[in-house]
Amino acid sequence: MTPQLRMTREELISYLLHTQIPTLLVEGDGDEALFRRLEQSLDGSGIGVMSVGGKGSLHAIYTRRAEMAGKRIAFLRDRDEYVAAAVPGDWGDYILTVGYSIENDILHKPVLEALAGESVGRLRILIGLMSDWFRAALSAYLRGEGPLLSRDVSAIVDDDAYTAIALA
Repeated sequence: MTPQLRMTREELISYLLHTQIPTLLVEGDGDEALFRRLEQSLDGSGIGVMSVGGKGSLHAIYTRRAEMAGKRIAFLRDRDEYVAAAVPGDWGDYILTVGYSIENDILHKPVLEALAGESVGRLRILIGLMSDWFRAALSAYLRGEGPLLSRDVSAIVDDDAYTAIALA
């Protein structure tokens, strides 16, 4: 496996200060393929899509957006736990997904079931497990006991059962 090269936060900010390209900053690497397709569909528009390596990096750059005044930069972030909780008041310049994540906004159940084909039964089991886990995790979060809600499916379900992390 080849290590992925990533600009530091300072390098990203320096790039943004010097570029004339309108840029959509997105969170993470997991969505990279999706955003590459988006960038291709925007081909000719002159808009660049740049992954910054996670929510922490995106927010660190976001908090310094005043330094980049006059630059055409947009910040796209998954709504995550804020589907059920108030969005922080200082997040007015974020573009937030409508649902929990960009994948939720793009992929709907009928599409997933059609793509799953013969595996639709297993897909339904996984969706059920994930839904139950998310409901419990979100309730805990709203009570102030919050677990980290932004997790990869593999951290929650393995072989059609909850992982130790998810059970905790």
